Amino acid sequence: MTTTRSPQELRRSIYLSIIRRSVAESSLTSRSGPIGLAEVAHTLKAHFALPCARDGLDVRQLLLTVAVEWDLSRDALEQQSDECLAALVACFRPNGVHC
Repeated sequence: MTTTRSPQELRRSIYLSIIRRSVAESSLTSRSGPIGLAEVAHTLKAHFALPCARDGLDVRQLLLTVAVEWDLSRDALEQQSDECLAALVACFRPNGVHC
């Protein structure tokens, strides 16, 4: 028996996969357990340190969006809003507007 997932659930699952992969790629050690703000911040710092043609205002806007959307009372990545996950995925887009 299969279960049908809504488009929102599928999108959220894809977002979480992209973010988890980015965190895993930026980490020198393999880690297990929940991903929190500290891991995401470390990954964003490493990602934006890469030489890439990007608009500084776009980077600033993305980081501010993540900062505003991140719910500090629920630090686990899986507990964050869809808007927060979408902003994080936009940060990790390769060769896109938000490189």
